[in-house]
Amino acid sequence: MTGKSPARAPRKSRGSDGFATDGERERFVREYLDNTSPQVVESLRFLVAREQLGDRNSFPSRLAVVSSVEGEGVTTVSRTLAAMIAHDLEANVCWVDLNFTDIDRDSTPDSVPHLVDVLSERATIESALEATSNPRLTLLRAGAVSRQRRPVLARSPMLADLFAALDVAFQYVVIDVPPLLASSESLNLVRHARAYLLVVKHGETTIPQVRQASQELRSIPSLGVVLNQFEPHMPSKLQRLFAT
Repeated sequence: MTGKSPARAPRKSRGSDGFATDGERERFVREYLDNTSPQVVESLRFLVAREQLGDRNSFPSRLAVVSSVEGEGVTTVSRTLAAMIAHDLEANVCWVDLNFTDIDRDSTPDSVPHLVDVLSERATIESALEATSNPRLTLLRAGAVSRQRRPVLARSPMLADLFAALDVAFQYVVIDVPPLLASSESLNLVRHARAYLLVVKHGETTIPQVRQASQELRSIPSLGVVLNQFEPHMPSKLQRLFAT
């Protein structure tokens, strides 16, 4: 892997929360927190608070967010969690996307390096890091690679080196992992985490699917389950009671 541990670039004067202006803070909240359902945001806040008050007295420094099957909303939940840690705990966080996309030979090549370029030694880690409106949150996108190449990258020792370098530069690393039951390389990827969070889509994920995913992950500490796209229903009698 080329390059050293990623260094943080000098930034302009900012407040204690990392934002230079109130407008930057509001834009960040709109982009990363307001686009997620309030139920999910509050579930994630409770999760972080519970772990901080528990016996471990700290949130896992490297956490994988994963699901059983596709379409559960892992990317939304993992990015929201990373943004919430950066915003609420005022900690430096890197969100790492491990969902490699297919190569589109008709599209214009992206000028910004991605994770796959770092693992292929075509770029340094620092050059692939993407800043956000919150200087405490950084993104590292997966990039495009052939399906035949993905299992090789998932087993690459360079991936362990990359996470070790991110541990030095950031207080927390949140990893967006492909669905366990739909990707052969997911188990190899999730093992780079120190704990995992399982995302379950309300009304769609089956109990056998959740049970199978939990069984596959039994060797890794679990932070629990986030129920995504759950809309609590108030009985009609209560709705009439509170109607104005």
